[in-house]
Amino acid sequence: MSLLERVRESAEFVRSRAKHVSMDMEAIQSVGLRLKRILETRELSVHKIWNDCPLNPVWGENRAGICCLEDICRWIFWIDCINFCFWQREEEEKWTIWYKNKRYTGYFALCAALNLYLETRGNYVLSAEFLKQLTASQLKEILMPESQSQGVIPLLFERVHCLREAGCVLDEYFQGSVYYLIRSSHGSLETVVDKVVQYFPSFRDEAIYEGQRVFFYKRAQIFAADIFACLGQEALSFRDPCCLTMFADYRVPQVLHKWGVLNYSDILLAQLQQGMEIKETEEVEIRACSIAAVEMILKEIQKTSPNIFVSSQLIDYLLWSEAMNMKSLTELDKTPFHRVRTIFY
Repeated sequence: MSLLERVRESAEFVRSRAKHVSMDMEAIQSVGLRLKRILETRELSVHKIWNDCPLNPVWGENRAGICCLEDICRWIFWIDCINFCFWQREEEEKWTIWYKNKRYTGYFALCAALNLYLETRGNYVLSAEFLKQLTASQLKEILMPESQSQGVIPLLFERVHCLREAGCVLDEYFQGSVYYLIRSSHGSLETVVDKVVQYFPSFRDEAIYEGQRVFFYKRAQIFAADIFACLGQEALSFRDPCCLTMFADYRVPQVLHKWGVLNYSDILLAQLQQGMEIKETEEVEIRACSIAAVEMILKEIQKTSPNIFVSSQLIDYLLWSEAMNMKSLTELDKTPFHRVRTIFY
């Protein structure tokens, strides 16, 4: 069984036994129809969604001094090494970055902070040599510049560890090159995920549920997805663009719950509404059922519109974009999400 087949199969295992999370089939059909209409009326692809974000590097352009293939790959890997846990408690000041007269929070603040540093200090911070010796004070300088930030990013020291690990592994096994890592995967996104999970311990996003291993690999998958979205149309070729699952974080499940796809038990819902951090069992059920739900939404779209190109990755991007849409943030804030301090998402 392949790596990503294990992700799908273990998600289905959890879904079939979940005690605190269930799925609404009518809502799945409704969301499938809603997303199908979006895909029919707008020319959307993962490449377009990626390129439309002004913070992302784009092949053939120079953004924040990033234009060559190696630096683009390094930028994406740098970001996805620490693309986790941006939520903050109500009493905490939200981590914020100001970049080019715009205010960014969460994941976008991460991208903005890195770009700001690259523009003023150069791209040496992307190199494996620099990352191997990264200190907390150096990362704090990058992510929390005094004049253009407020608040504190969660899990700073854990992020330092992840980036230092990345530098050491890249240097030891991949000639210090993220592009070499990708090229050694021979045009397979699944192999990219497999290599990242195999060589970088901080990407081994797994759990145990009722005695069975459950696999998510959110950050490893999103790294492969971002490489494909950025470079898979022109610079690089991949033979398995639809192999990835959705990326089980806390925002996409929040949208799935808001739209009625995921239903929570009274006990779990009360915990989420109170902003409590939940137990691993409930966390695994939410994440696994999210993967299973997106697979069902995908099949629903494919069943009714076989000529539309759609993948779990594209559905994830659409759902995550909905979560990040400024017009829906107020409404989304009223929808509870699961809180766990983790390096995996």
